[in-house]
Amino acid sequence: MSTIQVQGKFIIHTNRMTEKLERLKREICRKGNLLQFENTVGEILVSIFESDCSVSCCDTCETSSIEQATDGTLKTRIRIGFKRQKEKPIHYIWDILHEFGHHLSGLPNGTERSIKRESEAWDLGLKQLRKYPELFEYEDDYEKYREISLKTYE
Repeated sequence: MSTIQVQGKFIIHTNRMTEKLERLKREICRKGNLLQFENTVGEILVSIFESDCSVSCCDTCETSSIEQATDGTLKTRIRIGFKRQKEKPIHYIWDILHEFGHHLSGLPNGTERSIKRESEAWDLGLKQLRKYPELFEYEDDYEKYREISLKTYE
């Protein structure tokens, strides 16, 4: 067992979980060119896993997405798409926070894919961003990325 500190809280993880998160953090940072945000990416991943959601990298996915069973029978999984390179590396973090926002907003109704649900996920992602001081100076970029993304739903 090991203990790590995240946002002032001490969290106990098994060595196996810690190693899994560490590998995933390194993979995301390497593929997304996010080495300067390595600690923040790690903290975000811990928050996601603690909320009973998982994350994986997808080299064949052009966009990031979330898989949620509407009846709650499957564990929610965020897939980070790395097939198409982002304009800015930090946009991978915005995708992670947005998809995490979907998880935090609860299960969708059927195949719901509304602008309201998308906007709520971006709002919840912004709340998550504000938990990480290293990301504060990039909030304007998050908002611009959000607006561009929301336009794809119109």
